[in-house]
Amino acid sequence: MPIYTREEITAEIGRWKDALKACATGKTYTIDGRQLTRYDLAEIRKHLEWLAGIEASFDGRGTMLVRPLVRR
Repeated sequence: MPIYTREEITAEIGRWKDALKACATGKTYTIDGRQLTRYDLAEIRKHLEWLAGIEASFDGRGTMLVRPLVRR
């Protein structure tokens, strides 16, 4: 699993929030014969929830807290 800093996660959340706003204006559009299809709103929301989970896992020092899972 990659290690992210709090700043990276915050920036990523900002980009995905911008994508959510852009998607609200329309799913597909065409400029000069080129077509762009945006992500699905549900997919964007799902990704934002995932990022929020990562953000919530940071401790007070700005690093990710990882706890081992011991299977018996």
